[in-house]
Amino acid sequence: MLIEKGGEMPEIMVDPDSDACIFYTSGTTGRPKGAQLTHRGCVANAMSLAFAHIVQSVATSRARVTSTKLPAKDVSQTSALVITPLFHVTANNCVAHSITMAGGKLVHMYKWDAGEALKLVESEQITTISGVPVMSRELIAHPDFEGTDTSSLKSLGGGGAQLSTRLSRED
Repeated sequence: MLIEKGGEMPEIMVDPDSDACIFYTSGTTGRPKGAQLTHRGCVANAMSLAFAHIVQSVATSRARVTSTKLPAKDVSQTSALVITPLFHVTANNCVAHSITMAGGKLVHMYKWDAGEALKLVESEQITTISGVPVMSRELIAHPDFEGTDTSSLKSLGGGGAQLSTRLSRED
């Protein structure tokens, strides 16, 4: 061990514009590549997404008072179902960083399965899912979707491919 039990961690200086990590993405070109993210970029993205989660929660809570169309369930803890690989930018920079920063819960799936995802949404009170559009389609089209309590789910997002107009309008 570099640090003996009870010892102090060495003080280090980190340049906010130095590389923090490399995540893999197909980005806008469709060709997989390693994307270098800076410390500043990771923190700014996490803060932005955490803030968006907070704003969405407040807006949903206020709207719930005047609308019967919104979910009746008020889930106090943000929880994300992590459905993309951990080496990918979506799982880490778009989900794990912001949810952890907001004090939320991460539930990981080993392998994508729409039926299993629905079970986890219900049992773990999942509030957000982010993957690729085909995963959203499979979730909504699954035979168990109508019979599953998805009232905790506040957002279903994604990237990596274009979201069809039809899918974006499905309730």
